[in-house]
Amino acid sequence: MTPQPSGAGEFRKSWPSLLAALLGTSLGIAALFFYSLGVFIKPLQAAFGWSRAEVSLVPLVAILCSAVLSPIVGGLADRFGPRRVGALSLLGLSVGFFLLSLTGGAFSLFLASTCVLAILGAGSSPVVFSRLVTLWFDRTRGLALGIAASGAGIAGIAVPRLLPGFVATHGFRAGYGLLAVLPLLALPAVLVLARDGSTRQKATPVTGCTPAQARAQPRFWRMGLAFFLVALAGGGFIVHFIPMLSDAGFTPAQAGATAAFTGFAIIAGRLGTGAAVDRFFGPAVAAILFAVSACGCVLLALGGAGWGAVAAVLVGFSFGAEVDLVAFLAARYFGLRSIGAVFGMLYACFTAGVAAGPLLAGILHDVTGSYSASLLVQAACLLVAAVLAGTLGRYPAQFPQATE
Repeated sequence: MTPQPSGAGEFRKSWPSLLAALLGTSLGIAALFFYSLGVFIKPLQAAFGWSRAEVSLVPLVAILCSAVLSPIVGGLADRFGPRRVGALSLLGLSVGFFLLSLTGGAFSLFLASTCVLAILGAGSSPVVFSRLVTLWFDRTRGLALGIAASGAGIAGIAVPRLLPGFVATHGFRAGYGLLAVLPLLALPAVLVLARDGSTRQKATPVTGCTPAQARAQPRFWRMGLAFFLVALAGGGFIVHFIPMLSDAGFTPAQAGATAAFTGFAIIAGRLGTGAAVDRFFGPAVAAILFAVSACGCVLLALGGAGWGAVAAVLVGFSFGAEVDLVAFLAARYFGLRSIGAVFGMLYACFTAGVAAGPLLAGILHDVTGSYSASLLVQAACLLVAAVLAGTLGRYPAQFPQATE
């Protein structure tokens, strides 16, 4: 048996792929598209007269496209490697943002352009870039996944702080034009640094479930439901957070600065949770995080916008941990044999929640005239997810024999 490197040895040997995953995640669809949604809600309303619920339909349709495509791009990454899939999708994401910059007053065309962005950029998601990490890291897989996934936290800090002022000064078209440039900055690193893991697989054959074997296990569906509920809560909270603060009287700069706390919390959540699951039982860590985030939603609902920064930290901490928890638990419960496809299926549950969350929050706002009801629904979703995480059971000692 080939000896496994120590934790420090894993980082020394595999840092190029980790860096490529970090940069790809930072400038991929899950970071740039998602964290810019709230910035464009009011400018699009002002420009075209669309309702808040209509604008909230955009992430629903786009992210549902990503959800459907996640298992597919995961399978493509298993077959062709994340380097090729990720690089092509970063280029496609750039094209998609450029199309949004050409938006006219027809809502249907804007929605169609967003779907094109979701399709072309689907492979720039954590499904693809996390595969780089899961194959090259074992003893420190949780921390490495946290480092890679913290790229979204970088976007969560930079986009709310920098983009609102830019859009206010230059308009939403220029904002989408700027976003079109950013994915191209990650291309050189992905093409040069990413290693697809074929040499490691030959030296140490991987084991695990096929996608069908994973789907046959009840814990797969409990895990998927838990991730869906957390994403439903976090997606609605983060996308509507800036409009929520704006409704309470915050200026765009103040709202952006407060929302940036979410980005810092996401980075801390991903790094802290990654290190924690390497030492402690992953589902228990997840349950605690989800319950803490529920407290953040309740504080903001009952205490008002003055609790905005605290709520941003509490919700961001667990939402930040979510993506690397999906990858980590998928690898621990279902193995590495088809990790791209299995992670893709679970990530589809997560992205479905991210898509539905903003629409649900928008509808509840339009019906009730405030975000209080939405925040309480989000808290309930997080508490149910915490209970589901506690039902996953021990990691399997071995995996079923894989059959083609």
